[in-house]
Amino acid sequence: MKKLFVSSLSLLALLTGCGEEAKTKEYYSQHLEEAKARVVECKKLEKFNETEQVDCANAEDAIISQRKIQRF
Repeated sequence: MKKLFVSSLSLLALLTGCGEEAKTKEYYSQHLEEAKARVVECKKLEKFNETEQVDCANAEDAIISQRKIQRF
């Protein structure tokens, strides 16, 4: 019974950790309004998990790249 309980908790922890994947820089480059909104959300977050860090960085990189393109 104890093994079943521990196994169930382990499975629950694994499933809970499986969230959405981070969107790519290319995705955000094609959806700039969403990228801008994501950057605003990211600035409000106090703690980031790994996926959120990547997602926030990709959104910001897409915006920066777009600004560089507009300068030329």
